[in-house]
Amino acid sequence: MAADRTNTQQHAEQKSAGKEQSRGPGKLTGANGPVRPSYRADDAPLVNIGDSPAAGQSRGPTLPHIPVPPPRALPPRTSPGAPLLRPAFTVSAFTAGGAGNATLTPGGDLLVDSPLFQSSARVQSPGGVDVPNWDIGYIQTATEHFLENRYRHTTENWRVAVPVRDSLAGTPAPWYRTDALTPARPGRESAAAMDDHPFHHVSWDDPRTGERNALITTTRRFALAAWLIARHRTQQTIMFLKNIVWSLNYVVNVN
Repeated sequence: MAADRTNTQQHAEQKSAGKEQSRGPGKLTGANGPVRPSYRADDAPLVNIGDSPAAGQSRGPTLPHIPVPPPRALPPRTSPGAPLLRPAFTVSAFTAGGAGNATLTPGGDLLVDSPLFQSSARVQSPGGVDVPNWDIGYIQTATEHFLENRYRHTTENWRVAVPVRDSLAGTPAPWYRTDALTPARPGRESAAAMDDHPFHHVSWDDPRTGERNALITTTRRFALAAWLIARHRTQQTIMFLKNIVWSLNYVVNVN
């Protein structure tokens, strides 16, 4: 996980805490419907003029009868919260995987990098005029996080409140990364992919006491859940297509 992410590496503390937004992710509410006239049963009736002449008056000329057209029916009402018609997206191909040991790179500090996790998918879209308003891609959430660095005389804990959206900084919600989504194409396939390899740096020296070369161990446990989704751009409706749960867990001892 890069240092510019919106979760663990930016919101850590020396024994204190750090997805937003998240990731998460914002929802829009429906708009009010159009104002329409209504009529009550007790509204005053229209004034009718009788056929009989009043007393002392003679009947005047008879005007031609003009039939009154029947009232036009109002257009059918549509609720602003009416459910969106959801296209029948089909996942035609899908892969996800990753395994191995942490990679250690000593230098001015210790870089601990996890094995690469990757997932890719191809999604078939149906025909339809609304299909181009949908995007296909990945979102990810951190569900568990523990990072501890032990020195000779102190312990450093990096705390993160979970669950939290996991994404690169600056990525629009709810997506994992801007290159991890693609537009849906009517009657055609769309391809999407993601990858991740959470990493962290550890100081050789105790950050509290300044003791040189005092690092003993660094321990990390990290659990994540990723989803392949289809999302409507304007209504923010989400259809979940696939789910992946993955994690890393390692202890690095320093001799």
